[in-house]
Amino acid sequence: MKSAIQHVLILTLTISSISCSDRLTQFDGMIPSDAKNVSYLRQSDKSMGVTFQVRSQRDSYQDIDAVRTKLRTSGYRLCSKSAISKWEPFPQNAQPPVPSVYWIDELYTMEDFGRFFLIRTTESPTKDGSTWIQNFSLALQIVPKGRQNMASIKEFCNPVAPDPVSFLSNNTDQAWRKQI
Repeated sequence: MKSAIQHVLILTLTISSISCSDRLTQFDGMIPSDAKNVSYLRQSDKSMGVTFQVRSQRDSYQDIDAVRTKLRTSGYRLCSKSAISKWEPFPQNAQPPVPSVYWIDELYTMEDFGRFFLIRTTESPTKDGSTWIQNFSLALQIVPKGRQNMASIKEFCNPVAPDPVSFLSNNTDQAWRKQI
């Protein structure tokens, strides 16, 4: 009995480490090396996500642009009606009310609406106000062919939105625009 339990535990640990490395592959290059509180989420083989936190200067696009660049080079396009692509105040009626919170929210698609990728980032000042904390939620959803009528999502995503706002150097902005 004890041996059977050990085999089940070893098998479980092996499977969880494989799925963890699979998640790392999915989000490779999107999680900064200084990220804190990294947490992988997996609902099914068709959906997964990651959350993490980074410190930055207020309204920095550095880490957001790294995710955007990875998505563009992977073939994702920004859905036009989804984009809150520049820092905007978090809605006043959000519960619980939090002062000085800003957010960005973007939906990307590829493979003829077979894959969707969501970026949601909020930022708020640290207690001493010298830096800001950006909380990232990145989620990937794969839609099986023939699963649902995609007419409404096609209208939501087309035409593709203009470039997201970035305040990095002009060279970076120009490189971003060339990737479209």
